[in-house]
Amino acid sequence: MGLIINAKCGCGFNEKLYVGGGMATYRVKDMMPAITIDEREFSLQNYYNFEDLKKTFRFYNNPRMFHANENSYFIKYGQITLSVNRNYCPKCHQYCMDFIKIGNWD
Repeated sequence: MGLIINAKCGCGFNEKLYVGGGMATYRVKDMMPAITIDEREFSLQNYYNFEDLKKTFRFYNNPRMFHANENSYFIKYGQITLSVNRNYCPKCHQYCMDFIKIGNWD
């Protein structure tokens, strides 16, 4: 089962994400939010392909993609760990995007 997460920023960026993997694909797909190295494209990428994608994409579990402190909360699921607050927004390029868990999917 995967997670449904809303990526939302005060600048207007708002996208529903189906993170992780479903019952039929969890062994081959672990979808995670990522942004291209040039910060032009935000998308879900298969984290199982990290080695092939790391030169093209930066995944949101990378500490460069969020500003955490001792009061930070995280969403954890399988290999996925995402900061709830202060994530890099692909639209305004500030660390003000939130990942809000809204449910599960299968």
